[in-house]
Amino acid sequence: MSLASLKSSDRQTRKHGTSPQLVGKVDASTLLAKFALVGGARRGVLLAQSNCADYGDARYVAYLFDPATSLYTPVMLGSDGDMAVLNTAPEGDQLVEWLRGLPGDTGERACRYQASECFGSLCPGVSPCEAGTVPMMPSDAGCMTYCGSASRCESVPDCATCAAEGSACVLDERDGLHCVRWLPGCSSDMSCDCGGDGLCASGASSCRGTAASGLSCARP
Repeated sequence: MSLASLKSSDRQTRKHGTSPQLVGKVDASTLLAKFALVGGARRGVLLAQSNCADYGDARYVAYLFDPATSLYTPVMLGSDGDMAVLNTAPEGDQLVEWLRGLPGDTGERACRYQASECFGSLCPGVSPCEAGTVPMMPSDAGCMTYCGSASRCESVPDCATCAAEGSACVLDERDGLHCVRWLPGCSSDMSCDCGGDGLCASGASSCRGTAASGLSCARP
């Protein structure tokens, strides 16, 4: 017998076992209030970094229904894991934190996106930064402890900083600039096509701009 021919109850038993348990529920008013944040989250730029190995990925995604096409558009809220992703729109991380607080999702957040403060004076004894790197990670004294990729900075002052390390310059929903590294093979093509669905929270169709002006995501 194929799975397709099983009754609904049989399919549920195979998936959840013979003793499924309700781990929690969300009342309608709370759900609607949280869903209202998705519109803001879809304006965000997606910033990614690899901090962990063999952790897997915990992805948080919302879906918006389009009555004109009868299709759902995914909105990336963020992810933790091998490739951590931050949605620059504050609503994105608000929704991730809420989802993680629901029953059934336990433990502390691990391997999440971590941005560094950059562009201060280097601490005494730290070698000058090589071309394509910037001072980052302040000490308790306020000086920067090492040099690294501008793609790990909270923000950058201009697109020239991104060009110096061969990354794309993107403008978030609050007009902050960020450097974004592409997948291998994209370093010479700083375009929306190169970014694909990995740049804008609501997908490739939201991307606007050029390499010279910086890329941004459409703001509904």
